[in-house]
Amino acid sequence: MKKIIFIFVAVMLFGLCVKAQYPDGSRIKAAGGSKVYMVSLNQLSEIENEKVYFQLYKDWNGIVTVAQSVIDGKVKRDVGNMYLAKSNTSKKVYLVVGDYKRWIESDAAFNRAGFDWDKIVILDDNTLNQIKNGVNIQ
Repeated sequence: MKKIIFIFVAVMLFGLCVKAQYPDGSRIKAAGGSKVYMVSLNQLSEIENEKVYFQLYKDWNGIVTVAQSVIDGKVKRDVGNMYLAKSNTSKKVYLVVGDYKRWIESDAAFNRAGFDWDKIVILDDNTLNQIKNGVNIQ
């Protein structure tokens, strides 16, 4: 029982540390590693390939290199596709991660994550409304 509580506390503390150091949308990679992860909801989501990466970002600038220990054993989510989207009738921009869309509440939050304004995909209202709402990015 103590081991389970310890693991839970360690995961929660990692989540708080990741959130404090790296805001949602931030990109990190291990020193010497090639995999790039996006911080999302206090977890790490591997950006599967260059195609997905360049659906969000303009270039490789802004990736923070961290010790492998920061990545090892951390909660990682397999999310598949990721992209930026908005409807043709609203100015709200969303980060779509897997089956969820997360409203990026401000230009400052968008820019802090390093997203590229030119990568936003315009969707019709019906298509965008079918994607489940996730936690907003502040």
